[in-house]
Amino acid sequence: MNPFFDSNCYRPNFDSSPQGFYTFADYGSSPQPHGFTQLSQDEVVPETQPTTNAGPSTQPKQKRRHRRKQAADTEPAVGGSSRIEKWTTEEEFQLTKAWIDVSEDPIVGRNQKGPDFWSKIRNQFFQAMGRGEYRTNDMLSSKWRDMNLKVRKFNGIYSQKWQTRRSGQSDAMIEREAEEQYREEFNAHFSLQRN
Repeated sequence: MNPFFDSNCYRPNFDSSPQGFYTFADYGSSPQPHGFTQLSQDEVVPETQPTTNAGPSTQPKQKRRHRRKQAADTEPAVGGSSRIEKWTTEEEFQLTKAWIDVSEDPIVGRNQKGPDFWSKIRNQFFQAMGRGEYRTNDMLSSKWRDMNLKVRKFNGIYSQKWQTRRSGQSDAMIEREAEEQYREEFNAHFSLQRN
């Protein structure tokens, strides 16, 4: 016997209604089903929402304020110029290398707080580039997010091609097919490869 089923528990009797069950029309014309009773006027809970007599607000809405950029966010690029420097393949490689080195630290590992983690990446990146601090924290982290997204998309395509490879198909052939599919799907060349 099921321990959760008790023969004394309530079971509704649907056969008492002429149709075999209650309908919305039955509620108004027939006695209330088991467990439902009419509430007296004193038992009804009054409305708890605040009432306003003024109607819609006549005050104009205030514009949303945006955070002002700090001086570090608007630093000019190298040479005092305010134009943004394009990322080179060497910079992308060094940023990736710094991220991997810091995240795979055998002592600390991935259990690092965000600011400390990115501070270590910055230091290693600038040391490898040998040009001083010419990129901001936002530049490094946003570039990393962009590169990471592209690599994950390419990796998904490559993995799918590799799992469904034909007999005799080399890794280089699979890579070319993955690059072709990436170009078709995202209308861009996958450039994050180091030869």
